[in-house]
Amino acid sequence: MDESTISSGYLSEKDLMDNAGKSIAQFVVENIHDPFNQNIIVLAGPGNNGGDAIICHYYLSFYGINSKLILLDRQQKESWIFEKYTIDSKTINFHDDNIELNPDYWYIDGIFGIGLKRNIDGKYKKIIDLLIDFPNIISIDIPS
Repeated sequence: MDESTISSGYLSEKDLMDNAGKSIAQFVVENIHDPFNQNIIVLAGPGNNGGDAIICHYYLSFYGINSKLILLDRQQKESWIFEKYTIDSKTINFHDDNIELNPDYWYIDGIFGIGLKRNIDGKYKKIIDLLIDFPNIISIDIPS
């Protein structure tokens, strides 16, 4: 669907991603009870789903939400999305297997989306296994 929208010329990939990130942030504001007093962790994986997550974090921060961004892919830090949408003081870079997640926090799952075509392993599997029983998860695309 994204490809047909982009090829139609109605919206660029950047516009689509901006719309997705902003929509997710608005969903959080409208659907989480008292979102301004919650801890929200945005997990950005590789690819467009991770890009949507970075943009979501930007808008959450813009709205005044206590949001932290965890980059799970080093290459995301080199992307135009990171450069344009990241608020450095709220960004956590994550490049190893040591991560502690709190089940009382809210998590925005931007790790993988519908375009995933490989088995999940390594740090991604470890994080997904930690999150699987957490009650407060919002997935950007489909649950990782």
